[in-house]
Amino acid sequence: MDRGVFVSRKEAEETTLFEAMDRFIEYDIPRLRTAAIETRRAKGIQRREIASLYMAAIRPKHIAAFIDEREAEGVKPNVIRLDLAILSRLFEVVASDWSTESLANPVKRASNKPKLTGGRTRRHLPRS
Repeated sequence: MDRGVFVSRKEAEETTLFEAMDRFIEYDIPRLRTAAIETRRAKGIQRREIASLYMAAIRPKHIAAFIDEREAEGVKPNVIRLDLAILSRLFEVVASDWSTESLANPVKRASNKPKLTGGRTRRHLPRS
């Protein structure tokens, strides 16, 4: 602190993911091109167990548990990827815009992110 390098984590330690997501939905999501879809996705994440954790307490293991939970529900990898994208964006906004620079993004460090398939296969019909 004496050297001026101390960065307070107080806000991240006192704010749950649910509360941060509320603020994110109100102020940040409306700026996105697909605001309605992202709002629905964010509200879905708020119904999850992970939403009760404090932002500073969320670790990659919690993100991994979230991924495992979604996979167990039969959710497709791309949907999980989109859920992770909004969580990651939330952590980035909290760290940069809410003066909690010391807050690490656990989504980036999660190792069990779902693998996406190669996409669709196009089959060309033979010409007659």
